[in-house]
Amino acid sequence: MIPLTVDRDQLLARVASGYDEVLEAAGQASYCSRPIRLSRPRELGREPLASALPSAGDFEDGIVFKACGTRRANLCRACSDRYKGDARVLIRQGLDSALTSTGSKLAAFATFTAPSFGAVHRVARGRQPCHGASGTCVHGRPRGCNARHRESDESLGTPICFECYDYEGAVVFNALSTKLWQ
Repeated sequence: MIPLTVDRDQLLARVASGYDEVLEAAGQASYCSRPIRLSRPRELGREPLASALPSAGDFEDGIVFKACGTRRANLCRACSDRYKGDARVLIRQGLDSALTSTGSKLAAFATFTAPSFGAVHRVARGRQPCHGASGTCVHGRPRGCNARHRESDESLGTPICFECYDYEGAVVFNALSTKLWQ
């Protein structure tokens, strides 16, 4: 192994010179712990799509960071906190407008569960496995998952069989769900 020699002063100078840039990039990504790297594809030039992307001109390497946007606190506390705050504001505004428009002090908040589009990995209660289904699907993959996932497992929410999962149905449902609730 070759010993690594580091000039401490040179290292500190390099870190200090890029600190403002790193701090600005972190702020643009809302201090996300798992930011997504975005860069402007060179072939887009000045087309309308290119103008919709964040400006990467401020950074030497042309990279911009975007918050991951997860709702799960064990994956990214900053994005989870932002989601919770946004959800509280939306719920509170909905309740406040219901109270002021009706003049009544009674309000109900209903939640609805979307239909299933296929089995996904989950944390089961107690000592239960993720999905105890036996046999195989039409693609020859197991229909169940006998793992006992932890809250920090990144496979949570992903389909057990990617080919069986109804992606098209999920997209259509999410696209039209506002009309359904109206």
